[in-house]
Amino acid sequence: MAADTGGDIYGDDEDDVKIYKFQRALYPGSAAEKWWKDLKDGDKSDFATLVKAFDAKWPMPQFISRPQALVINEIKANKLPLNEVGQVVKDEDGMEVLSHQAWAQRTWKLLADIPSGDSGTLLMEHVRDGLPVALRRLITPEAKLDSWEKWLAAVEAIDLHALNDVREEHGLPRGGVLDTETWGSPSNAENEAAITNIAQRLRVTYMLSPQRTPPPPPRRVTTPYTPQAARLSQPEFTSRPSQPRYNPPTYSSTPPQCAHSGEAQQYVRAIYSQSTSSLLQAAQAQAEETLPVSAGTQHAMPNWCAP
Repeated sequence: MAADTGGDIYGDDEDDVKIYKFQRALYPGSAAEKWWKDLKDGDKSDFATLVKAFDAKWPMPQFISRPQALVINEIKANKLPLNEVGQVVKDEDGMEVLSHQAWAQRTWKLLADIPSGDSGTLLMEHVRDGLPVALRRLITPEAKLDSWEKWLAAVEAIDLHALNDVREEHGLPRGGVLDTETWGSPSNAENEAAITNIAQRLRVTYMLSPQRTPPPPPRRVTTPYTPQAARLSQPEFTSRPSQPRYNPPTYSSTPPQCAHSGEAQQYVRAIYSQSTSSLLQAAQAQAEETLPVSAGTQHAMPNWCAP
């Protein structure tokens, strides 16, 4: 009995199901979708014909193998330094693994690139030279490892405590793997570096809060200090002038005829309204120059009624 392929949606034929899924897999608006719309109905009759039409439009790229000598040179250059033993690194896929495990993965990919292959482990000497001597001694029993799969699996299975013992014997600090709480987590040194980086960024900016420019500090304008001696040496300036300004009253061109007249009384009141003796003297001098005075008689004020 044939398996149920969902005939209600795709149809009862298995080719119809494959063709429908192929059409739905085309990216909207892409060149492949445009090719599908322009494709003849005869090329869509069955899935095998559709695959031939697709391969004719987009042929598979040809794989060009690298020369064997070039691959062997890369194998010789694939070294694992002693100071990196027991450390956590990232492999080619971005996963956190131990350094010797990443080295084994790189070695396996290089061996797979050899066109003729190396099933007889003829390159074992060059591969072993990539590991430190102390790490080679931990691969046991090496005599029974007659294939690359077994040998590289033994490299990846080296005990973590043995790796730290190797570092300690050579005067290196123990690796950060055993000091972490979970497998594959970064070492304490990396955690401290990350915390320090975050703390430095928080000193400059505040997370989840807008930055505000602080207002400028208030400006204070102060009067320069003048010593007491300097103030005493400066001349004093008074607000009042030494010679008060005097604006004499305006007189009529016709002198009053009598002291009892209104103009004479107004003149007297204007003169005597001054408060200082200097003003009175100035007014009297002005009156003596402009008005006649009787002979042998001196008046404080001009006598407008003299005969």
